[in-house]
Formats: sequence, structure tokens, C-alpha cells
Amino acid sequence: MFKVKCPHCYHTIDRRLLWFVCTGHPVAGSEKCEKRFNRLRQNQTGYRVEMYPAFGPTRPLWRSPSRWWRTPRTARCPYCGGQTGQHLCPRCNTPLPSGFGRGSSPLIAIAGARSTGKTVYLTVLTYRLQHAMNTRFRADVLPVGDDVTDWLKTNQRLLFENGDLPEFTQQPDGRSEPLIFQWRRRSSRLRRRFRTDVISLLDTPGESLSTRTRADELQYLGNVDAFIVLLDPLSLPGLQQKIKVADGTPIAEENALQVLSQVTGALRRREGRPEETLIDKPIAIAFAKIDLLREHLGADHALFRQETEDPWYDETAGEALSTSMRGLLHEWGAAELDIHLESNYQTYRYFALSSLGRQPNYAANKIAQEGVSPQRVTDPLEWLLTYYRLIPRRKTRG
Repeated sequence: MFKVKCPHCYHTIDRRLLWFVCTGHPVAGSEKCEKRFNRLRQNQTGYRVEMYPAFGPTRPLWRSPSRWWRTPRTARCPYCGGQTGQHLCPRCNTPLPSGFGRGSSPLIAIAGARSTGKTVYLTVLTYRLQHAMNTRFRADVLPVGDDVTDWLKTNQRLLFENGDLPEFTQQPDGRSEPLIFQWRRRSSRLRRRFRTDVISLLDTPGESLSTRTRADELQYLGNVDAFIVLLDPLSLPGLQQKIKVADGTPIAEENALQVLSQVTGALRRREGRPEETLIDKPIAIAFAKIDLLREHLGADHALFRQETEDPWYDETAGEALSTSMRGLLHEWGAAELDIHLESNYQTYRYFALSSLGRQPNYAANKIAQEGVSPQRVTDPLEWLLTYYRLIPRRKTRG
């Protein structure tokens, strides 16, 4: 009830015991606090920065029995007496988004082999999150932190304005900073009440899933709430001979089952989960580059149906697309992938998407001249967000 995940260090913390940081505005007659390097923050996140003193709650919970379930919103700095409302994570001393702890804070990992297109997918997904999902679900979506804002500006300008493909993610130690967004929308139709949640999207470098040893080194996997596993359909042997691809088209270095089994094995070993039980973390299996399949399957195939603009996740359409994708896996001789998911996960669903909509010119590192035309890139995220009640879901007829 009181446990939440820090979006920066991925540790589970008590939302009632969040720390504070001084703002540098002392009360009259007190000396201003000095900024110093925070060793705890550097050790936990690798982020070296000078900051004002961090401190824990100034009043124990038992001193405020009428508010023991709430996070204190303000506190007085014990050094200069100044008032502050900026919360910190007690494990890593990183500033937390406004409203953190009063809503959900799902940490969603984006996993996939190298050359699957995760960086491109994240760039397009975050753009759609800010410029499509926000209006569709009437949510105020804001990036959290200067690092996130800089990443979005750099990658979105590179892709949407310059037409260049982003570079491969280089993080050999498996540690990356998540892309954090505040998601604020009305929580009740009867009263003017709003709910603020925090969404963290974590990019897992492809090379970290190439071997069991590297996958086990990903310390945060056990703390992740949900997964989007991006798979390359070209890595399925039964499909490679059936479609035509341009020379130089990258193919994932590991096949789909290998990537998925590394995630599964790392989760079981990290959590100590017995082999006879199923993993309860929801997992979205998303096949990328479906634009390459249009000629093979036909433009009227279920994978290419028009996306809905309704302000809810269409559960009926999602189930239908997942069933269609499962049938294709068996047709392409990849039934073992479906068997693996059925044997290891309680909740999973198949998706098919295209981040760019058209095949880029890999030799020139450029996207198609027509620009970016994403197809169903938000479907996996929408499905996962229904589990945290950030967006509604409905079953439709027909």
C-alpha cells in the first residue's frame, strides 16, 4: 500500500518516508546552506552533481497519527530553517517529480536485441506520448528532468527534422537513466479531482541480453513492473525466405526466443521464483518493422487495420490482433516462442508495430523521404497502462 518504486535507482521505497532537499532559502538570521557533492546519489546513479543538503522527515510518523498514511508535503531544513517541498528518494537522493507517491509509478523496461530498433522506437513512442496520447486521453504529459528533456530534443530533432537514424545505445554496464514523464488526468467525472502518476520508460541495451551472464548483471530487472520486449520478425528463420528486404537491412543479432529466454531466466533468478510458478509481471511482445510484411500479408491484413482514436484502450481489437499474431508465429515455424510465453508468464500479449512506417535507407542512415509514419507504436504501452488505471479499457462489439 505504501511501497513505490524510485524512477531513478529502481529501489522500492516507502512513500511516507521520502526525504527532502534544502532549497537554499534560509529563514531570517540563518546562514545559507552550501552545495556539496552528494556521494549517495553518485554511488547509486553515477550522477555527480553539487546540491543542497538532503535530510529525512523531520517528524516521526507516530507524532502525526492523523496523517500517518500521507507523504509530508513540506519540511523545514534542519540546518538553515528554510521551508522546502522538494522530495528526494531516500535510497539515491535524486529529486522526485511533483506528486510522486500519490499515484502509480510503473517502471516499464524496453528490452530487445541489438539492431531491433529500440532507440528509434523510444524516440517515436515518446513523441506520440506527448503529441497524440495526451490529447486522446486528455492527459497533461510532461517530461521530468533536464536530462530527459535534452534526450527528447536531441533524438526527436535528429529523426523528425533531420531525417537521420539515431546511433546505437552504448551502455555496456546495462545502467541507463529512464525517460520519466508525469501523467496527469482527471480521476473523477463527478468532482474536479486530478490524479498525477509517473511513467518511467527504461531502455535496456541489446548487448546486455546477449548472454546469461550479462542479463544477470542487470540489477534492476527484478524491480521492473512490466516489460515491452521488442523483437525483430526478420530473426525468425521461417520468415526470412518469404519477404524481400533491401541490402544492408540490419537483422537482430539474437533470435526472438533467445532474447525472451534471457529475460525470463534473469527474472526467475533475480526473484528466486520457483520453476513451477508463472511470472506475474505483464509482458508485451512487440514485433517491430511490420511495414516489411505488408506485401507478404496484404494491406487488408488485421495487422494493418486503422488505429482507433477512442479515449480508451480497445480490449477486443487488442485480443484480435494478438490472436492473429500468434497464428502467424505458428505459420512461420516459431511456435516455440508462444509455448515459452504460455509456460512462463501469467499475462502476455502480442503486438505488431512499425516505428517509421517505411523502410529507411540504412546505407545513408536516413529515413524515407516521405517522413515518419508510425503504425501502432503506442499499443503496447496503452495495454500496460490499463493495469495501473492510467487509461481506461473497454470491450467493443463487432
